Formats: sequence, C-alpha cells, structure tokens
Amino acid sequence: PAPRPIPAPTPSNNASPYTIDKSTFGPLSVAASSCTTDNGCPSGSTCVGNSAGGALIKDSECAACAAGQTWWPCDVEGLCWCWADGTDRIAPALGSGVKVWKEEDAYYTVCDDIFTRGMFDVIAPEARDPYSYEGLCDAILSYNAHHSEKAFGMGDTFQRTAELASFLGNTLHESDEFRAGREYLMCADKKIVNGKVYCKPCDPGSFDWATFKCNHSLISGTSDFNEYCQPSSKPPEACNCGNGQGESGELDGYVAANYLFFGRGAIQLSWNYNYYGASVALTGSADTFCDNPDLVSTEGRYAWGAGLYFWMEHVKEGTTSHMEALKDGGDFGGTLNNINGGLECPAHGGWHVDAVKARLNRYCRAAKALGLPNLMRLDNCAGLQESLDTCLSQGTCDDCQYYVGSTPGDRVSNFVVAVAEPVANTGQGEPAEPLASLCDDGLMPWENNSECCVPNTAFIGDGACDPEAPYNTAVCGYDGGDCCKYTCDENSAFGCTTKEGDNLGSYGPFGFFCIDPAAQGGPILNSQLCDVAEKYRIGDGRCNPMYNIPECNYDGGDCCDETCDEYFSFFPCSGVQSYLCLDPIFKVDTKTPTNHPTPYPTQKTTTRTPTHPPTTHTPTKSPQKDPTREPTRPPTRRPIESASSNNSLSGEDGILAMICPMDMMECPDGKYVPRNPNNSCAFDPCPESPQEQTTIVVCASVMKECPGSGTFVGKDPDNRCKFFPCPEVVVPQEEQSSDGKPSLASSIASLMAERPKKTPKPTDMPTKKPSPRPTVALKQKCKQDLLECSGTGKFVGRNPHNYCKFLDCPSVEEKPMESLAASMNSSYGQDAPPAKCTGEVVRCPD
Repeated sequence: PAPRPIPAPTPSNNASPYTIDKSTFGPLSVAASSCTTDNGCPSGSTCVGNSAGGALIKDSECAACAAGQTWWPCDVEGLCWCWADGTDRIAPALGSGVKVWKEEDAYYTVCDDIFTRGMFDVIAPEARDPYSYEGLCDAILSYNAHHSEKAFGMGDTFQRTAELASFLGNTLHESDEFRAGREYLMCADKKIVNGKVYCKPCDPGSFDWATFKCNHSLISGTSDFNEYCQPSSKPPEACNCGNGQGESGELDGYVAANYLFFGRGAIQLSWNYNYYGASVALTGSADTFCDNPDLVSTEGRYAWGAGLYFWMEHVKEGTTSHMEALKDGGDFGGTLNNINGGLECPAHGGWHVDAVKARLNRYCRAAKALGLPNLMRLDNCAGLQESLDTCLSQGTCDDCQYYVGSTPGDRVSNFVVAVAEPVANTGQGEPAEPLASLCDDGLMPWENNSECCVPNTAFIGDGACDPEAPYNTAVCGYDGGDCCKYTCDENSAFGCTTKEGDNLGSYGPFGFFCIDPAAQGGPILNSQLCDVAEKYRIGDGRCNPMYNIPECNYDGGDCCDETCDEYFSFFPCSGVQSYLCLDPIFKVDTKTPTNHPTPYPTQKTTTRTPTHPPTTHTPTKSPQKDPTREPTRPPTRRPIESASSNNSLSGEDGILAMICPMDMMECPDGKYVPRNPNNSCAFDPCPESPQEQTTIVVCASVMKECPGSGTFVGKDPDNRCKFFPCPEVVVPQEEQSSDGKPSLASSIASLMAERPKKTPKPTDMPTKKPSPRPTVALKQKCKQDLLECSGTGKFVGRNPHNYCKFLDCPSVEEKPMESLAASMNSSYGQDAPPAKCTGEVVRCPD
C-alpha cells in the first residue's frame, strides 16, 4: 500500500528515545520468580499467589513456600512470587535461564545502545500512530522496570539483537506493517462523534478492502453486541463484558469501541481475559484496560505493550516466544508456533500459506536492518523451512535472499552493532489503506495475484476444491491447486482427503474438477465439454450416472472399481449405488443395456461349474501396460438439442437420456434403486427377490355348521383364523342323504382336509387344475375327491395347506373309516348310528 508521509524534521541523535520520565515510576517491584530461595522472600515483601492470566493462585496457598515448602504450588515457577509492600502487584514472567545484561540498571532497554530511530524507519517505513519508535521504547522501559525477566535485555549483544529482530518480524506481520491499531474487520469502518470512536463490525464477505467500508454490519438495530467476550469469565480472571449495544440514527450499525475487547495492538490483543492479564502486567491494575480497552489502540506504550505482554508471558507448551528466541541460538519457528502455530505450523492452505512467506520476509528485513549476520533456526514450526525454500525459489522473499548461504542458529560472539542512518520521518496519521483494488464490490483480491477477485480468499488453497469460477481459474491458480489431486496441498485446512465422516465432512462433498493444463498425474477435464451443474461431484467417490460420460472422464473415475480413488474420494468408493463402469478400458463386455434393468433370474443356471478347466488359470484384471486414460483427441459430443427435446445428454454410446435428481428409493428388501433417465426419471423397479416361502398359519380344527344347509366350514388361516363364509353348495342328488344333510363322504373329506398330518409327505401335484368353484371354503380350493389307500380300504382327502396334495394314508393302527365317521357324527350331535358304506366314490360333475 502507498504510504502518505507527513514531513517531519529528523530528530537529533542526542534526542531521548523515551517520552516517559523515569522518576514517575515510583518504588519498583522487580518480582522474583520464586519464593523458594534459600532465604525466602526479602525483608518487606510477602510470598503471594499469581492472580494474572487466569492462574488464580491464592495468597494463602503460597504463604508456606517462603518457609521452605517444596510441593505445589511452590514447585511450579511463576505461581508464587515475592511482592514488595507498597509497590504495584505485577507478577513475574517465566524465566529464560539467561543472565540479565545490565542487572544493576533497572531502566535499561535496547533503545539505549542497539536500536535506533533510523533502524526503526528502515524496518517500518509505513508505521502509523500509535506505532512510533518512542512508543516502543516507552513500552520496553515500562515493562523492564517492573520485571526481573527483561524484554530484549537478557544475554549478550547478539542474543538481545536477535530477539528484537524476531519480535519486530512477527509484530510487523501481526499489525499489517504497524498500520492496524484496531482489528480491520471490527473497526476499520469507524466514525468519531464528539471525540468518541464508534465501530461498524463486519464479516469478510461484506467488507470492501478497497475502501475499508462495511456493506453490512454485524449489529442489528440496538441489539447487544459483545464479540470477543466470554461472559462466564469474571474478575479476577477476566474483565467483565462491556455494554456493547448497537446505536441508532446516523450511527445505525455502529457500536462504541470502548465496550469491546476485539483485536488491538502490535500482537492483536483480544478477549476479555487477555485484556485483564495485560492490564495487570503493564499497569499494575486490571482497571486500566477493563475500563478503557481502546487505550491499547490509541497510546503507543500500550499498543506496543500488548505485544510485549504476549511475547513475554503467553505460555504454550511450557514455553514463551521470549524463551524460544533465547534458547540454543534462537528458534524463530518456536516464536511463531507460540503466536499462531495452530494455523501456520504448518500453514493451513490459502491465505496462511502466503502469510507464512510474508512473515518470513518481514523477519529477514528486520534482521538485515539490525545488522545480524544470520537468522535463527526454523525448527519448532512444521513446514517453516519448506516455506522459506519455496519463497526463495519463487523470488517472493527479496529480503531473505541476503541470508542465502548463512548458517541459521549460529551464535556470533564478536557481533558488532550496526549503524543505520536515520530516514525521513513518515509521520503519524491514520492507518494507510491498501492500494485501490481492481475487484468489483463484494470481491476480495488474492494476495498472490491482485487480478484474482473472489468472495473469500481463504477458500483458495484450503484443500477443498471450489470448482466454479472465479476460484477455479488460471488467474486464481486453479483454486490454489485445490482442484487437482497432485497439486492440492495435503497440509492445508481440509487436507485434500476429507471424508464424509470427518470433523470437516459437513462442509462437503468435495471432488476434483481438474482443468489446470499444467497439472501432472491425472486426466485434465475440458470445462466446456464437461459443462455440468454440480462440478463438485466429479471425483467425489460416488458414481453419478448423469456425469458418467467420456467428456467428464466418467465422473472423474468414480464409476469404475479400477479408477475410483479411495484415498482422495470424499465418499467411500464401495457406496450404496453399484458401479456403472462405462470406461472402455475397464468396461465389462456385456450386452447393451436396455431401458429397464434385467430382473433377477427366476431359477439358477443348470451349469454350476465349467465343463472343462479354463485355459487361463489366473484372469488378467488390468492391462499389462498402463492404460492411456486421456483420449488422443477431444471426444465428439452430440449437439444438445433444444430444451423441449427430452433434455438429453446423449453421447456416442447413448448413455443417458435425462439428468435426474440424485435421490434413491429403498426397496422392501433394503436395497436401493436410482431414477432411470431413460424412463422420465422414474425409479427403477426393485429387484425381484427369490421366491418367498409360504408361511402356513395353522388354525384350531373347529368347524361351524352353516344354518339351514347343515354344511360345516373351518377357519381361514389367511384371515386371522376367522370362519370361512358358508358356501352356497348344490349337492348332487345321489350324494345327499335322505335327511338333507351332506353325505358321509363329503363330511369326511371336509374334516380330513382341515386336519393335515404334522409331517405330511407330499405326493405328485394333481394333473389338472382344481375347479375354481369351491364346495366348502378352505385355505385352498381343493377338489373334494378321496384317495383310497391301497390294501386297507381307507380313504384320505386333499390337504389345502400342501398345494391340494392328498394326505398320507393312515397306518393300520388308526381307526377304520367307519369309526372315524361315527366319531365325527357323535362330535357334532348326529345321533343316528353310523351307516355301513361301501368303498365306492361318486364323481361330482365338476
């Protein structure tokens, strides 16, 4: 961004770097880091608990530490410390183990002998209020006056200079070249009314980076707005949440800045609990920032002080950025890991990949201006060395070229401080705005290419393909490489291999719509030929029939077992829908499919095994040579007819007829069937199941006499064992007894038919279909003829529960037919003596 300098006279070299009068500090409390020294706390001081930064250690818990207690909390550095009576209660920072440079001078800072105004102007030519050289020196002076662990005051000259360069490189990046006193999205669009600042909070999609204006506020009317404040955290752990509330009238959509705990300062201090800790560490009182958090963005020593507080006291993994900068020659990677390691160690795609490179170049600029012969190590931040190598090879880290060939981490014992000539002061005005953007309203320029204008630059290089323009275009690096498998960065936020069940799976599905002509390792699609509605489904692991065409590489390989990529796919390749492999390289040689699926066979094939051994013992599943996946020339695609002509997408093979919805219908057997594009997108019929076995319901053998006719009916197993309706039976004269009741043969047949054997042995089916006219209503309408059992003179009827087959002949021990008939007549109130019948049977007309 182009600075707008305000001419100012160059101060003399003899001018003081401070605006604070050291005499105003009053009695100093240089806190000891522990109460467990041999002599305990010095006279006039008390061993107290550390209540800053959420530690909340009680004084009573630390009282015994001065008397020699060696267990908790006395054994944890920083929890208990010696507080001198009558001084500000400022807890100590964690110790680095490095000796103080000038222990006898409590007011020493690097501004006294190492860091000049000229160096600051070279490092930060675009710095704006509140980030002044004097403000930084004041902040260092104030912090070191109250802490035994000194900022940039530990070790020899080389160590102090190297730590300062690391701090300036990180804070240059965090504060946008020392121009952002307040977080841009929260308060770049602001108004000042009667000296009071009002902010218009914004989301990234509504923020115009060209004008620094918010098109749509996050505040609705006069509703409460307390972002960056955790209501459950209260003193002495955190500041109470402010009274953030939307304004009305000309300030509609704005809120008073002084009520909010959003990002401010050199390392953007945010959240109410961090403001509490910083206020105590920098001023000795929590009220300073809790009552007026906007001081961090308006007063230089507090804007820089917020960064110093984070640098010296923010503990992650048992260490601070200050400690990382001093250990073993210094580790810049460790300082970055403490500040933003969650997003940049390693870099999680898109903006963060480029942010790491920008941060490295700013660190190199500061180190070079301070005269350092080499950089720190880059160890404790995954991917940081690789980012530097890439940055150097791309030529985007100009300042780091100075250190090519040097050995990172070397400690130079005879280091001599550099001398920088002062440059014109650029003045202290409002934060400079970026260069005018080429993007339309609502779009953001990509940092790698200002001509790439997208709704959200964070989507570029995040490991999830955004297949549509403007993301997947040459000017935007084809979504930062996300849309091709072998250019996608697996260290990105989504990692290129996100699955349906992963934590980030709810944002899917993701595919690979690769149109980058320079991409290696896979087929390249032609976006004009594969012009489909849901490009993100190409290569997602689930076969989509409407995209299973040559122009779309057969749905990105999803429809063939051999080409579906389980490693990269969002869905498992063995999903619900079976494969419809049409790729000619892998397609199985079958008959051309018809409009309707072939139902399951009604019977098994008679040949279960081959009649002779196959000539090839091991089938060849794939070609011996790698198949040529890409066609030698673009496939010829039939022109798409007008919308009225069935909306077809027909290819050379007549693959599809219509684009159907992707829903599926569940069949009774649990299988799923899709819609048929050749049948107006109606669901395919469910597959035929194997012949179901008939479940026979056995009812009690109770019969009901039909009124008037003397006919008996049994119970219907198909109707919850209710009695059959009485039939209208016309009985032939010769079959009817003299009293009008059914003949004995008919009654026996009915009774025998209703009482099948428990384990009947089926015989041959009747050669002729039974008459549809029932004489007595049964489960199946069987003929009423009887079968004479050979050699016994006994008769059996047909079994309606066994396809009307005759019942088994009774054994010789069973009652003779005459006794059975007599038993039946007795059971149903027939008092007449049993008739003596012959073995003849009368065939009825049916």
